Amino acid sequence: MASSESLEYGIESEIISDYRSLTRGDQIAIEGNIVDEDYYHHGIYLGDGIVADFGGDGKKGTKPRTVSIAEVTGHGKRKLFRINYKFGQCLSNEEAASNAEDLVKKPNHWGSYHLLRNNCEHFATRCKTGIATSKQVIKKVHDCIKSPTKLIKYILLLTVAGSRLASGSISS
Repeated sequence: MASSESLEYGIESEIISDYRSLTRGDQIAIEGNIVDEDYYHHGIYLGDGIVADFGGDGKKGTKPRTVSIAEVTGHGKRKLFRINYKFGQCLSNEEAASNAEDLVKKPNHWGSYHLLRNNCEHFATRCKTGIATSKQVIKKVHDCIKSPTKLIKYILLLTVAGSRLASGSISS
């Protein structure tokens, strides 16, 4: 069962209440919060309760990997979303899943973690669309341009929570 919702940074999505409604190759996002700042951890659903994402232990340990849907959703405590692309904006689900599996098998083909240039959303959108991008980063940069207060907040966020974001370690 799913209900339609737009993530705060303008991506069409739907809330997934039962992960069994996901299809292999779906791009997913899991709601998280660090230092009172909401964000979404992204991955590609591979089927059988397994997700490919870009995470690990701290910045240096971050790599393409597989994790259980239970682990990534905090055993169902965090909101799970399926990202919905318009027709023609993404690759087939099988191609997205295959891209993710290839990167998990050959993690050296994916770069080092960088919150602004190479994060979990870059990984998932690259697998799903062929283009590595992060709409969350784009929105946060726009927020900083409009508000020096936001800039200071995000600098502190990067300082305090950067390695937790890299690990995929999120709180609700």
